[in-house]
Amino acid sequence: MANPDDLLKAMSDATRKDKADWRRHEKDVEDRTGDRRVVGSGNGHGKTGQTKVRAGVRVADNMGSTHIRECKATKGRSIGVKCDWLDQLIEQSLSMGRDPVLEIRIEGAELPTPTDWVLIPAIDYEAMLERLSG
Repeated sequence: MANPDDLLKAMSDATRKDKADWRRHEKDVEDRTGDRRVVGSGNGHGKTGQTKVRAGVRVADNMGSTHIRECKATKGRSIGVKCDWLDQLIEQSLSMGRDPVLEIRIEGAELPTPTDWVLIPAIDYEAMLERLSG
């Protein structure tokens, strides 16, 4: 008879192959931005904090950073944006005095479409354009 632990590991490995590699996405964002991940802060659905691990959310945080980030990834070719994600991100960014950034990875994207996207509020985008042109 098979070891139950081995069966659980095999089932877990099979499930991961069907899901986006959100840990890799977070690590890539961390490497690109210099921010660091806040692993485990706010664990659990419905608990306030910077992360909801069940939803695969990690917010990159660096005390010198002007941004707070939430990372989402999908294995498919599309992703929906939930108001709960945005509400949490805005709440955290306002409480910390930082700009909100939603980082999205669409692993199923095909060239020439990039797999990584950055979403910011339109008002922040307009301010950025103004700063660049000024």
